[in-house]
Amino acid sequence: MICANCKRPIKQIAAQVGRMRFGRICAQRRGLVPSPEPRGLFAGMNPPAKRDPFTQDLFAEEVAA
Repeated sequence: MICANCKRPIKQIAAQVGRMRFGRICAQRRGLVPSPEPRGLFAGMNPPAKRDPFTQDLFAEEVAA
């Protein structure tokens, strides 16, 4: 099979419009299939760390002075 957009051979059809068959990347770029959610280091963007009330502040003297 050949992708209708880029004319490259494809193993699996991601989207088909009429007789035109698209590979995964071309179908995502044309908006025919949704893009996957990003995974990795900053994917979830964790909420900010909460302050522990039992830990002493290292620079408390400098701020008070």
